[in-house]
Amino acid sequence: MREMAVARRERSVATRISDRYTVEAKLGHGGMGAVYRVHDDARDRPLALKQLVLPEDASDEQALGAQLRFRREFHTMASLVHPRIIDVFDYGVDRGTPYYTMELLDGQDLADLDQVPAQQACALLRD
Repeated sequence: MREMAVARRERSVATRISDRYTVEAKLGHGGMGAVYRVHDDARDRPLALKQLVLPEDASDEQALGAQLRFRREFHTMASLVHPRIIDVFDYGVDRGTPYYTMELLDGQDLADLDQVPAQQACALLRD
């Protein structure tokens, strides 16, 4: 299945996704995807875009399962409304690779912070 093979390769920075989003920088990478800072050309605003990335050795069955979980993740996030939960906006597939967009928050990687006292960490996690 050619479409799934495309989903296994990570895109390079400075590309366009769905002729609407211009990739500006990679923000991070996790077990299921990569997150990029993008510019939404249609609405002229910065967003975060999460794109599914699969291991090269994933079987077609594993790839299909991952694509379904990724889509379910988007729909679950889209159904949540709370001031402390990121808004998600758009779901799509570009060249066989699913993605979704969400609001972009300023901040830093928690790994870059010095050790936080337990009471402060609990307050941060509670929020």
